[in-house]
Amino acid sequence: MKKTGLQIILVFIVVSSFSQLVFQPVNKEFDFGVISDFKNKKAVINFVNKSSNPVCLDSLSIYPMTLVCDNSFSSIKEIEANKIIMPDDTLKVKITIENVTTRHFQENIHIRKNKEFLGFASVKGAYYKEGKYPIIHFDTTEYYFDTVYNNPGVLEGCFKFKNIGTDTLVIDWALGSGDIVGYFKEKTPPGEDGEINFKWIISGKYGRIRRSFRVKSNCFENPCKYVFVNCYIVPKN
Repeated sequence: MKKTGLQIILVFIVVSSFSQLVFQPVNKEFDFGVISDFKNKKAVINFVNKSSNPVCLDSLSIYPMTLVCDNSFSSIKEIEANKIIMPDDTLKVKITIENVTTRHFQENIHIRKNKEFLGFASVKGAYYKEGKYPIIHFDTTEYYFDTVYNNPGVLEGCFKFKNIGTDTLVIDWALGSGDIVGYFKEKTPPGEDGEINFKWIISGKYGRIRRSFRVKSNCFENPCKYVFVNCYIVPKN
């Protein structure tokens, strides 16, 4: 698509505004890694004043903004810095993890002054009690039906998997692209096999079709995995 002159100007303004934020994080992302308890789980996020002017700390506000969690996981305990942050000086924001209820979490720390956006950094990690990790492994992530003649209206299939982790795998839901419904056993112990059966409504459809199928679980590697179903439905003469 050809960009107009106005579009190019707007893109430049947006990119420039983010590249010229007053406070730039030393590291854009802090990763807590895998957490099994909450003892002394703290981090310090360092921001550098990249402007040419001092910034008064008393007028700053720090906002934790939840991205992926079911609820907020971190709390701002204190701001460690001088009253005035001079150019090229460091603003240190100390955070402490509390009451994690989600398996994977990610949150942005936003810095604002009088509603003006000045900088941000990302904090993430994963919580697994006692260091046990469930892992779902599918036999295949692509399911192919044979060529379909005389459209039957519904196709049925099954994705087989194994829990190759060391803790019980729990599937929250399995959803297709509108016309697919999944059926599954909620819990699969370590080392055991499982199945996700599905029905695919194809009534009125013809030609080559591919649909995505999302599986939400407590899998350590990826809590939301995608698998796909494929078929070719021969059109009526």
